Amino acid sequence: MQHYKAYRIHTTAVFTKEGSWHGKGAVFHPQEKLISEVHRVETANDLLFLTKSDAESFALMLCKAWIDNTCPKLDTSGMNTYREL
Repeated sequence: MQHYKAYRIHTTAVFTKEGSWHGKGAVFHPQEKLISEVHRVETANDLLFLTKSDAESFALMLCKAWIDNTCPKLDTSGMNTYREL
């Protein structure tokens, strides 16, 4: 789990039958008491990667872009920092 602008992001990659990798990611709301997914991304079906790391990195980039372009600015001044689970 990674953090970006107070949001939590989880990325993963799925190995395809073609022998390449497909990236996926999920963005979680930072201010909910229960973990709540607010957005999910997947790389396009025709966008495959040679390595798992590249697929996960691209999914992370998509999640960050979604946060930057969609989410309102959060007032995080009173929030505790997150710890890795």
